[in-house]
Amino acid sequence: MNRSNIMEIKKSMKITMEDMPSIDTICTCFVNGNKEKLISNTERYRDLDEEEQFKYIELLSASMTGAVGKKLINLAYDNSPESMNAQKQMQNNYKQIFADDTARDEFFDNIINTLVFDENYLIIAGHGLYDAPVKTSDGAKLEDETDIYEFMLVVICPVHSTKAGLTLDSQTGRMISSTQVQIVQAPINGFLYPAFNDRQTDLSGMLYFTKKPEENHPEFIEMLLGTPAPTSSVEQQGIFENMIAELADDKADFEVIKTLHDNLKEMTENAQMEAVDKQLDKEDIKNIFKDAGISDERLADFDHVYARAGGTDNTIFAPQNLMEIDKFNVKAPDVEIKIKPDRTGLIQKKKVDGKNCIVVTLEGDIELNGIQVSAT
Repeated sequence: MNRSNIMEIKKSMKITMEDMPSIDTICTCFVNGNKEKLISNTERYRDLDEEEQFKYIELLSASMTGAVGKKLINLAYDNSPESMNAQKQMQNNYKQIFADDTARDEFFDNIINTLVFDENYLIIAGHGLYDAPVKTSDGAKLEDETDIYEFMLVVICPVHSTKAGLTLDSQTGRMISSTQVQIVQAPINGFLYPAFNDRQTDLSGMLYFTKKPEENHPEFIEMLLGTPAPTSSVEQQGIFENMIAELADDKADFEVIKTLHDNLKEMTENAQMEAVDKQLDKEDIKNIFKDAGISDERLADFDHVYARAGGTDNTIFAPQNLMEIDKFNVKAPDVEIKIKPDRTGLIQKKKVDGKNCIVVTLEGDIELNGIQVSAT
């Protein structure tokens, strides 16, 4: 799913004065740190009080926030028997768990038995129906024509206990003692199934959410997909940095890194403009290094460099995951220079009086500690 598709579904879940959100049913399951299921319920969304409605939508919507490829990961089923079985089970789940208590509890049990998490947490599963307006190729809506997108949105939310103490009683205006309360936190993981690709139902894919890319719970992804989890954004960056270290002999050339940064930034921006989920394989990575100025001599042994760095023939990369493209910082023991990521042309490495120097072209007004100074 691209950013546009994600935002359309997220918007459909908003509570407005005119319409109810696309969510119509909520299933919840409270699990303690011992993996014991203490509560398992199904409720019609419209039967909840107003405050509960807002809170559930807030928690569910939080799982559709973040950068695609980092916090939001497109997953797809393949043709392996394990993956096909997992897809069949998921197709049954998003239809059945909201109408059948047994199916609901089996679904929750699978999550509990799989997820490695030693805190109290709440599983929330929301069922939604969205009347997606049919659009022409130029984006114009066709009047009274819609496609029904039926989906399941599931989130895993840690539950933390407050401490007993004093609190304000707004009715009496007095401070009174309060007992320990269990508070549901923002979700750490979740998924949307089926995917909403090209504004249509895609039963072969899902959108996975992780609050922290370095803690994406691959065991949970494997349960959902039936196959090993794809390489995380953190792992992708680590593999790429390992290759840079070896190809550049541990100390990379300044211009090479600057060119890598600029090329990856441009690639990412083009993918965003075209609303595509850009994916790179081993050969693409080799070409990226070549375009940045790494010599053919060093690239001659690229297959072995790639393998030693941790890459495999099945590893898929996203350009925005390979290095920090939203910043460009130069750091030495006694100085740090920050350049806007789209103005790297202002900075060069030069020899001045036999010493390595960073030369920055200064444009416009110049300030030193907040005081405007002369540019000459």
